[in-house]
Amino acid sequence: VALIFRDATIGNSINIALVKLVVLKESEFSLRGNDLEEGGKSASEMLRSFCLWQHQHNVVDDSSPQHHDTAILLTRENICRNPFLRKCDTLGLAELGNMCDHQSSCSIVQDNGLSAAFTIAHELGHVLNMPHDDDYKCQQWKKENQKHNVMSRMLDHNTYPWAWSECSTV
Repeated sequence: VALIFRDATIGNSINIALVKLVVLKESEFSLRGNDLEEGGKSASEMLRSFCLWQHQHNVVDDSSPQHHDTAILLTRENICRNPFLRKCDTLGLAELGNMCDHQSSCSIVQDNGLSAAFTIAHELGHVLNMPHDDDYKCQQWKKENQKHNVMSRMLDHNTYPWAWSECSTV
């Protein structure tokens, strides 16, 4: 993840540092009532619950070694964007531009192996206020046959998940 944020395409490299790793047991962080029949979790409910949990466990003082600027829940649960339609193909979720909001500077990412690093970078991009590359805010930088970069909405054979688009760098 740190190398993705140091890629030359981002313009000014961003230093990503892990300040704390917490291994949660089910009893410590619960999403009661959030289970779906297929064994997935509602993405929005999972994000809301985790944001609340991380805010309660963060130290407000920036100089404290226990303080974090953002928190990421890496989970093996299926994350479902639309629980009513049983759409459980979501890899991660974060709200846009919440890095400076201690209550909602958080994201959730499905642990699917090494490729989760690209999802973490993508969700951190959202927390840093980067929209998807195909968002209306990015239209002026859109090019014909543009490859998919870190902030692409989807991954496919034309994806370069380690590079940033022009829209992500402004």
